[in-house]
Amino acid sequence: METTHTAAHPPSAEAMLVCVEGSERKKARENIKTGKLEAASVKEGKKELDSDGKEVKMELYPDSLELFGAHKYFAVGCSSLSGNRWDGQIVFGKYSMDSNSDVGLTLKKTAVVRTSTGICDIVFAGKTATPLLLSAGDTGAIECWQTGGNSTISLIPKPVSTLVGHSDIVSSLDIPGWSEKSSHILLSASWDKSIKLWDLSQSPFPVSTWTGHHDHVTQVRWSKLIPDLFVSTGKDGLVLLWDQRVAEPCGGIRVAGEASAVDVHPTIPYRLALGTSHGALTEIDLRVSPSTHDVKTQTSKQLVTSSAGKKENKAISPKNETSMVEGVRSVHGDRVSTVVYSLDGTMIASGSEDNSIRISSSQRDSAPCHTPPEQLQKLSMKEPVSAVAWVDDKKPRILSVSWDRRLRVHVPL
Repeated sequence: METTHTAAHPPSAEAMLVCVEGSERKKARENIKTGKLEAASVKEGKKELDSDGKEVKMELYPDSLELFGAHKYFAVGCSSLSGNRWDGQIVFGKYSMDSNSDVGLTLKKTAVVRTSTGICDIVFAGKTATPLLLSAGDTGAIECWQTGGNSTISLIPKPVSTLVGHSDIVSSLDIPGWSEKSSHILLSASWDKSIKLWDLSQSPFPVSTWTGHHDHVTQVRWSKLIPDLFVSTGKDGLVLLWDQRVAEPCGGIRVAGEASAVDVHPTIPYRLALGTSHGALTEIDLRVSPSTHDVKTQTSKQLVTSSAGKKENKAISPKNETSMVEGVRSVHGDRVSTVVYSLDGTMIASGSEDNSIRISSSQRDSAPCHTPPEQLQKLSMKEPVSAVAWVDDKKPRILSVSWDRRLRVHVPL
């Protein structure tokens, strides 16, 4: 595995995302300035701008939700089966604090863009008023969309670049938050059992690949505190801790069923909130074995050189023994689809296919833990919940998307 991507000299803001800074992106930026866009694309966006401020309606079924707190953008990635193929949709807009609203927040949809592939996850890249929006598709490609940064043109209706490297559905994307200079580093997870690292300032191709899971990789998350560390979860029940400078996992655990959702604590290193396909929700510390039921795994390491000349990590298993997390009660009645810590780390919001959102308290000290969090509130929904996000404000609020094709605001008690 090459270590050139860990160099300590990130590019400047102007040089960032050079891989999508070609003629298409330059043309998009110029069109934003001059207002020149294809009329059909603009009409398509305006056609569905229907919301009452408290919720936003969508035509397709939402799978992912991402907020860009610096400029209060929201983006929802949607999918729907049409015949024998999936269609997709990006719903883009802004949220604003509103003291006159009973939920204290107003939602405004500003753009709707249809895509030729279903969208499984979505993430912002960049720290300016016009960040890129990256969408994970069910074709294995990652598309890059240019945001406009103004009320007239908020999202260009055509991707400015495509990242190609996965051979199956891309299930998860994440950009690190270590510093403003790290927003060009992208992690992607896929049903092809791999995790890939992309340096958007250097190349539209992955610079590293890890294959430690034995089934679909369901989610990947960077550490919020320790550069280079990230966590992955899989359909195989593995929760693995990685260092991007090292070929093998640093450690991990195995859970009963599928490890379906994970988030990393914002203030306590190595602590995770984890949801499973059995409806379990727990907090774990990857530094400590949670059970005496050890499952030994054979360590194997095979570094091969890909056709692109990059080193690829294959057939990786954890160096340390993994353990079953047993005796954890189910908080939800069905698969946990999303788990997110509040911005201060004191609460956890989890959404599930049991048509509910649960608000739970997080352990307050930094001691290692493997315990289910205390439930504080249950929010009943009409359909399965796909994603939730905490709004960056003094009073906690939650945005959620569910299969009733609505983006909603919730105020925890």
